[in-house]
Amino acid sequence: MLTIALIAKDEANLLILNNPMETFLPIAYLQNQFIPFANAKLSIATHALQYGTGAVGGLRGIPNPQNADEILLFRLEKHCQRLSNSARVLHMSLSVPQIKSVIIEFLQHNRPTVPFYIRPRFASNARKQPK
Repeated sequence: MLTIALIAKDEANLLILNNPMETFLPIAYLQNQFIPFANAKLSIATHALQYGTGAVGGLRGIPNPQNADEILLFRLEKHCQRLSNSARVLHMSLSVPQIKSVIIEFLQHNRPTVPFYIRPRFASNARKQPK
């Protein structure tokens, strides 16, 4: 799986997971930096895996057939709003602009040339429990 992450206030990660398609999405975003896909790894002891403290969305996109320099995203604003709302329920702070920014920069780094489906996901790495 392709993993991209954004840490917000040391309590939340935004992760984007995709099918293992390293060949057309070779760059990942993990812990505030873009890195090669092969280097994007999470421990099985990650808080979210152990306790289910996270949420996931899905986002479909296609390269614009009329403009090779443009990617068409399906309902980006609504997907980002749902993820932001889910983060708030888990007492994490991920704003819509933060989520959109990471997704857009991720796509600029990878420049997919085929239709794709990414799974934006955030996960807690906090030791304290939500109130």
